Amino acid sequence: MSDITTSSTYSVGTKSYSNNGFSGMVSGMDTDSMVKKLLSGTQTKIDKQNQTKQVLEWKQDMYRNVISTINEFKGKYLDNAFDSSLKTNLSNADFFNSMVSTVTSGSDCVRVSGASPEASTGDISVAVDHLASASTLSGTAKLSSDTAVSGTLDVSKFTARVVKLKVGSNNISIDLAGVSSKEDLLNRLNDQLIGSATASFTSDNKLAFTTKDSSTAIQVVSGSPNALATLGLSAGVTSSAPSTPSTPPTGQVLTGTAEPNFQSSCTFNVTLNGITKEISVDPKADLDADGKVKLDENGNASINLDSVEKALKQGFSNAFGSYITPNITDPATSATTNTFKLSTSDTSSQFTITGVDAHKIGITPGTSNRLSLDSKLSTILSFDTNPRTTFNINGHDFSFGATDSLQNVLDTVNSSTAGVKMTYSSLSDTFQMAATSSGSGYHINIQSDDGLLHKLFNSTNPPIPTIPTDMQNYSDGSHGYTNITGQDAKATVTMNGITTDVTRSSNNFALNGVNFELIKETAAGTPATISTSRDVDSIVKTVKSFVDDYNKLVTGLRGYTDADRTYKDYPPLTDEQKDQMKDSEITSWTTKAQEGLLNGDDTVLTYLSSMRSALYTKPSNSQYALYDIGIETESFDSDSKATGTLTFDESAFRTAFNADPQSVVNLFTDSQKGVARQLSDICDSAAKVSIVSPGSLVQLAGVSNKSWSSKNNDLYDQIKNINDKISDLKEQYNDERTRYWNKFNAMETALSNFNTQSSWLTSQFSS
Repeated sequence: MSDITTSSTYSVGTKSYSNNGFSGMVSGMDTDSMVKKLLSGTQTKIDKQNQTKQVLEWKQDMYRNVISTINEFKGKYLDNAFDSSLKTNLSNADFFNSMVSTVTSGSDCVRVSGASPEASTGDISVAVDHLASASTLSGTAKLSSDTAVSGTLDVSKFTARVVKLKVGSNNISIDLAGVSSKEDLLNRLNDQLIGSATASFTSDNKLAFTTKDSSTAIQVVSGSPNALATLGLSAGVTSSAPSTPSTPPTGQVLTGTAEPNFQSSCTFNVTLNGITKEISVDPKADLDADGKVKLDENGNASINLDSVEKALKQGFSNAFGSYITPNITDPATSATTNTFKLSTSDTSSQFTITGVDAHKIGITPGTSNRLSLDSKLSTILSFDTNPRTTFNINGHDFSFGATDSLQNVLDTVNSSTAGVKMTYSSLSDTFQMAATSSGSGYHINIQSDDGLLHKLFNSTNPPIPTIPTDMQNYSDGSHGYTNITGQDAKATVTMNGITTDVTRSSNNFALNGVNFELIKETAAGTPATISTSRDVDSIVKTVKSFVDDYNKLVTGLRGYTDADRTYKDYPPLTDEQKDQMKDSEITSWTTKAQEGLLNGDDTVLTYLSSMRSALYTKPSNSQYALYDIGIETESFDSDSKATGTLTFDESAFRTAFNADPQSVVNLFTDSQKGVARQLSDICDSAAKVSIVSPGSLVQLAGVSNKSWSSKNNDLYDQIKNINDKISDLKEQYNDERTRYWNKFNAMETALSNFNTQSSWLTSQFSS
């Protein structure tokens, strides 16, 4: 495809010239093509400038990619800035002093969370005498007024699920209490209909009654709303005889208009220890002496308290077995026999009742057997004489009003700087307060409590004593609460044969560069042994990674400088050329047009040469050069195909490092001749992004993410000059095109006039 030479045409608007009505209309010439050919010289100049500009933009992108690659490499391994990471920073001596500490023997009383470069190698013996703890204040008596929830059964709130049917001349009342499925419903209905009619379900799940013969009708006389919903029928509907006689004959049919709804008239939810279930209270109707549903003078079924009680107990039993039990008041001990309590089988369980139907059993939805943190303080304290309740913790004053909730109290105290955290445990039904910092020096000092804390912590002798100022631990609950004074952690540490008692306020602390976490008290005779050594494995891993990434860097840059100059045969495509090519052809052409643009580039090759030279240096304070510690280089010259990559012998590196670690450290980090230090400076000289002292590549191409750099570089200036030339050429193109079109239009006008005159003369001679 390298023989493509067609030029594109610079496109402009139509304001600079006009060919309206004249473009070849008289002469018959292709004026537009002729004008384009006349302008082809100027167009070629524009194309050449655009191609030159495109090449410069490609080179600028390549240089910027090189800058980014160099800086990524430098930032990972060679950044000696103050806040740079030490994990892979070969410029910093602390990297080579990376230490690792582990519990190598003894008990599990201590955990090691890390070691700093300042840690000393060797073993430390640690025995934990006791752990640090925080001062705590805990209520001992349950705060809820009663661990049960009370309710009142009002029989008038319940309606028996009874439907009254008439089959022929017989009235049948059927109690549907407890029906919860289609099978239950059919059994209940057919048992009561006793052959006078049959209940079944249609294919679309509607209930259908069929009488024993076509002369017998069945009618829904009446029923409670939930009973009619269970049938999917309305009161007053009657069956109809089949429109066409059949053999054998069939009875009349009454079909429901909706699918059955088996929900009872009283359902609510109960959440027990995080598990929520629905409770259904579906009392049975009263029966007469014959065991049939008893109806009053108005034909309505009735229910009694005993039936409601049984239904309530059955509902809870179905949902939670015996874990929650409704206990009805014994009539022998109370004149009110419709009150009950819901209580759990163990005092640690918590339950909450929700759903609007809870009102039917006399319980407000949301009621729980535990104190609610949403409760207003007015439900706990009397605010008759004082509109506020106040207290002071560790010198911080707190004040709350009657409408504040317990949650407000917790949030306010815990977000303050009083140094305590206050919590409520629904499991124990008590409040707790703990110092936010462990140790004997952090107190819980309560002053000026006018009743709220006394109430929450069940204190029998307010005010609650200061902890630990009173120097008294009430741990037996004899004062309605327990308070425990915080204590310091104490450990016996043996290092280099010297035993020292260490006391700290926290269980987490650092000792000689090793970060400890005390877990539990040490059993007698089983101290933990912590061994600290240089983390050679991590150092080796990073050095190997450095070699790999260095090779990737060198290989990538040599890919630019060693690429064949293919671009010479593939100039950038013009727009017109692209219009004649497929997308795949354009991509292939563009790739070849960029190959070799940085071939032999002095700036990049100078950087690579400097990097390679630095690898051979050997500081005066080190007995090693890189080749002494297992890092070898390939031979390299401008004509060599070798890319100058490195090889790494891990075994040789470990041997050298173990023999003389300080020489390895100095080899990399010496401020004058250290390899890492020199490589860092070389990277900066080429790719440093700085407005004061930019690297050579940054001066040449700039970087796109810095406004001061993107327009302050050599290539930008060259591109700007080309843009100016293109602008001048486009203006010249417009002027030439206007001139040519004006001449052709004038010619067309003259030819038109000539033809007109010729026609007139011809007409004169012919007449």
